[in-house]
Amino acid sequence: MMFITEGVPTSLRGELTKWMLQLKPGVFLGTLSTLVGEKLWNKIQEKVGNGRAIWVKATNNEQRYVLTMCGKTVIQVSDFDGLQLITLPNKKSLKKKDSVDIINRTSKITPSRKRRKSRLEDNNEKSEIMWDTKTTPMNFITRNISFRNINSTIRSTFDGSSAYYEYPPETLWQEPWIEDINSIVYSLMHFIFQNSNNLKSEFQDKKIACIDIETTDYLPKAYEGFVNIIGLSILNFESVVNHEVSVNLFQAINMTRKKNNVPKLLNLVKPFLSNIDKLLVFNKDFDIKILNAIIDEFSLDFTMPTHIFDLQEHFVSLKALEDDLNLKVGIKRKYTEKGKYSEYYKLFKGTGKKGKNKRIEPIGTYNLTDTLTPLYAYLIMKLKEFGK
Repeated sequence: MMFITEGVPTSLRGELTKWMLQLKPGVFLGTLSTLVGEKLWNKIQEKVGNGRAIWVKATNNEQRYVLTMCGKTVIQVSDFDGLQLITLPNKKSLKKKDSVDIINRTSKITPSRKRRKSRLEDNNEKSEIMWDTKTTPMNFITRNISFRNINSTIRSTFDGSSAYYEYPPETLWQEPWIEDINSIVYSLMHFIFQNSNNLKSEFQDKKIACIDIETTDYLPKAYEGFVNIIGLSILNFESVVNHEVSVNLFQAINMTRKKNNVPKLLNLVKPFLSNIDKLLVFNKDFDIKILNAIIDEFSLDFTMPTHIFDLQEHFVSLKALEDDLNLKVGIKRKYTEKGKYSEYYKLFKGTGKKGKNKRIEPIGTYNLTDTLTPLYAYLIMKLKEFGK
């Protein structure tokens, strides 16, 4: 096992010398267990600062080693037919701020019969989607959506980053799947505004999140920790009465589908789970159980929120939950479908043994929808508890 560092703090190099032989300044060689190697790499990622680092780890692939990089560097490690090669991104890709124009639409909300009807215009802002070779791990993709009510207007911003060569940034968000996300979130925010007076006592200044994971479709392997995608929807009630409510979605995608990369998924979602008042999930004996097993196996510095609400205690399946939502508020999936996960997963795996032409849609939107519908159902349940 070898670590090659450049421009990192002296204190970090000192820590590495406790475990490895420093052949020359910044070059460390040693025979370490996988667990120790992972922990040292996590330490490097935490303390790399303005420097950069490469991890060369022996394995049983065709090249007999795997390269992983972190820090401020423009070079990339890309997978070409199973071989890891060093590539330099196109300079235009690094400089250009790619943007995606999303659907513009207008909708109405009616806060109450006693109040004047107001028209709420829904605008989607251009997003800044880019190659990310600094903060996003190699062969990972992150996607973000922000919905916020500003001056009686819902503004949505779609952005993200790619460190996977098959997905240039401009392809991260695509029609028609964007429409599914928009329609559910617009309906959710309108529902909150219509019932703001009844919701404020329970949710004022609170932050609620819903989590969902996507794994291999072979359940025994899924329970071993083969997690490919983690999605989060976060509802922030800054001021319910004044309609200061935001919905943020974050998604991290492990394009390699390798178990030893799952800790990186958790590190990517970790900041979004801080200061959460309640975490929602559908079937915590699957999602939460698998994530906690990964945390234990890799000894990660990660603690799941303690207040977890399982929607499966109230609905026999997520499909039943969404059928109920359709009856109550008229929302339903258009471009993904429950029961077709294996079909979507096959597209995500790509073709051939090397997994070429992998598709993040429709499995990506499938995952985000699985975080939004439980969140919506939870609010309706709480409102019913208030007798409204």
